[in-house]
Amino acid sequence: MLREFFTQVKRHHGITGKEISELTGISQNHISEYLHGKRDVTSDVLWRMIEAMDEISPGARRDLAKKIAGDRPEITYEELDEDELAEEMIKMGRAWKTIRSKKLINVN
Repeated sequence: MLREFFTQVKRHHGITGKEISELTGISQNHISEYLHGKRDVTSDVLWRMIEAMDEISPGARRDLAKKIAGDRPEITYEELDEDELAEEMIKMGRAWKTIRSKKLINVN
């Protein structure tokens, strides 16, 4: 699910894996394997990729957070600082982990 959201935002903002790779030092191959479900990434690597997307196209991080949170209207992402946005992403990560452990979604 997170991979799909990441890919959707990346495409919407016209961001390439090459651009992310150049900013993060993460190989294009590693990024591609993650996005195609062939490899997992650590939260640190994922965060670096998200930050790179936002540097390339400001607003990409906010758009990803909106997708993850399901565009909940009570959250105004534009008003969140970096720590608050990170908290929202962590909450979604925990929810996703619970769903995954209950095998309610296919993560492969």
